[in-house]
Amino acid sequence: MEFGRDEAIVIVDHTPPEFKSIRLKRSIRGGRWETELTWQTDDLTTALLIPRKIGSDLPLQPIRVNHLSRDHTLPLFDLLGEGTYELRLKAINMAGMSSEMSIEATTSDRPISPNTYLELPSHLIQFHPADGFTDADKDGIPEIWGMRESEKGYGEIIAFEVNAEGVPSKIRRTEVKAYPWWVGDVDRDGIPDILLNEGDVTFLMEGGHRIFESDDTWGGTVADTDGDGDLELLLKEERYNQIQIYECRGDNTFIKIASLNNPSAGYNSIKEISVGRMDGDEMTDILFLDEDCDLAFYESRGDNRYALRWVERMADGSPAFMTSGDLNGDSRDEVLIGVLKSGGRDKLTYPLYLMSLEIRDIGPRLLEEIEVEGAISISNSARIVDLNGDGRGEVILTTYRDVYALNGDLDPIWHLEGVGRNRRILALDLDGDGNTEFGLNLKDGFRFFSRGQDASLTLKPWGLKAAPLDEERVMLSWKGEEDWKSFRVYRAEDGGEFHKVATVASRAFIDRGLNSDHIYRYGVTTVFGGWESEMSDTVEVRPAPPPELVSCSPLPPSRVRLEFSVEMGESVGRTSSYELRDITVAGGVKSPFVPSSALLITRRRVLLTFPGDPLRPGHSYVLSISGISSKAGSPMEEVTVEFDIPASAQRFTDLDSLRVYPNPVSLERGAPRVIFDHLPLGTRISIYASDGSLVVRLPPAGMEGTVRWNLLNSSSNLVSSGVYIYVARYKGKRRTGKLAVVGR
Repeated sequence: MEFGRDEAIVIVDHTPPEFKSIRLKRSIRGGRWETELTWQTDDLTTALLIPRKIGSDLPLQPIRVNHLSRDHTLPLFDLLGEGTYELRLKAINMAGMSSEMSIEATTSDRPISPNTYLELPSHLIQFHPADGFTDADKDGIPEIWGMRESEKGYGEIIAFEVNAEGVPSKIRRTEVKAYPWWVGDVDRDGIPDILLNEGDVTFLMEGGHRIFESDDTWGGTVADTDGDGDLELLLKEERYNQIQIYECRGDNTFIKIASLNNPSAGYNSIKEISVGRMDGDEMTDILFLDEDCDLAFYESRGDNRYALRWVERMADGSPAFMTSGDLNGDSRDEVLIGVLKSGGRDKLTYPLYLMSLEIRDIGPRLLEEIEVEGAISISNSARIVDLNGDGRGEVILTTYRDVYALNGDLDPIWHLEGVGRNRRILALDLDGDGNTEFGLNLKDGFRFFSRGQDASLTLKPWGLKAAPLDEERVMLSWKGEEDWKSFRVYRAEDGGEFHKVATVASRAFIDRGLNSDHIYRYGVTTVFGGWESEMSDTVEVRPAPPPELVSCSPLPPSRVRLEFSVEMGESVGRTSSYELRDITVAGGVKSPFVPSSALLITRRRVLLTFPGDPLRPGHSYVLSISGISSKAGSPMEEVTVEFDIPASAQRFTDLDSLRVYPNPVSLERGAPRVIFDHLPLGTRISIYASDGSLVVRLPPAGMEGTVRWNLLNSSSNLVSSGVYIYVARYKGKRRTGKLAVVGR
């Protein structure tokens, strides 16, 4: 008899990992501006970052990256603080082989001011403006056209004048319902023309009548593309994915003069059009961006002729917008593209990548790139406009909840929350002072903003926070302009008047000698000599004791339950606040385990879940906890707790030995509770009322084999007297019983 033989070939890779890329990524997250180090390797790796602060001889602690991945990101300021560093990065694969690379990085904690641009006292309904404005009655006051916000398709087209303060007047409503693209005077007859589209029909209206109409098109823009003084309509044609160009010949006559094809492969429906002088010559350039993020560049040759110069894929992702303008003052238009990519911090949002480009005859050149966190698939828009008259354009950028102003290097200079839906940002000089104002939708309506001229407003501190340290001290922190070094702290007690507490040179202050029986309100101002800004937004706080760790209960093989002395805040959900180390290993302490989740299961209890089932019988562990605060904001001091997992982790293996006491239990006792004892590890217990409704689910049994019920329901309210049913479940088996609650 012959037996077959199985053979397997095992290939062991003993080559070091290779870096595919390493770079510094600038990111905007809400009101914060930060630098991250990102790198990719060809193999699954961990890493060791060895920093050296340039200009300092003090050694810095190496930073271990224990997450096994090909893609890594580190927030440098959070780890290193402010400064310029030489970073040595060592990537280590699973075979223990390593490779090194070095990079220099400058980090800073850059809060983004909310005071650079100030809201004008305009009060407009939410609407979507057309690009441009008119002055049909020649009174020097601009007329704005747009579509009212509507939850049911297209809204009505409205027009109104706005004065220097952005206040509307002479509001006109029409019966037309369509989306607006552009407004001006195409045929130069003094009557406003507005480019609209409804479905797949684009049309031009003048005096309430359609003077031009095109099927199978979805909007576009208006510009003099061939330099002959006549304006052309550039329309996005859907059937053949082209730009159709129509020239106005006067007397409401339009002639089709060109069709610009999209030669790129793939799904190439045209998304955005931009027109300007971009490549440094005297000819007008036309760019369009399609759904695959392919960018096509056409150049006008005059006399209604256009030449395709190049097509290039700009990014992998979904295009959000494209706009153009002079960002650096060289009299050439740069182009800004926004691309949505996968990999957001939650399931609802995406990172939005901004790329500024220099357009050349041979192709685009990337100037700057940043990432903006928290965008969604709609309501992203941007516009380049010179807001202060210095010849360099600023970028106004909106996502679905934030608006930013960026300078030409894409550094943020202004941030505001509470944004509504924006498809286009309006820009015009409302007061004739040479500075441009801009308008956009906030959640409560359309608002105009201008560059602040009053230093008492633009330089007031912002982001004031107050956190109790204990029953007698409160920690204050705030943000302010980098050049201002002196701040004045004010305090009011129990709704009384504000009084000066201190003048400080930093952006933090500890107020002492307080009383937990009182509520305090704080405000901060910027001071310089005899000058003082307006007060910041105020905050209210009551002194409170700091949290303490009451118990640490291991729940092998992967969980640890923590209980604290007070109600805890959202900070306990940050997994980076916990490190678990196995100290029973040969050769020293293992690399720390970081939990995959940290859940606040009750107001004072947190359940940590670690990947890989690290809690093993017979081993000893150290758990470090740092950077967490109570619900009241009191920070807890860093704490380290040590525990052992017994070699025989299971005292009970079934539910036969279950004991429940006291039964009955009296509500008249000071701290009534029921104990479920002699439980196997992981047993879950549910309490039901006599009518079968669920009262509460208790945490699973730990190593001690005991679960306690404090007679509170799932809403943390004390139950009433009566008969309750308990159900204990373990490995598909269950045991039920009755429990009597008496008294009250």
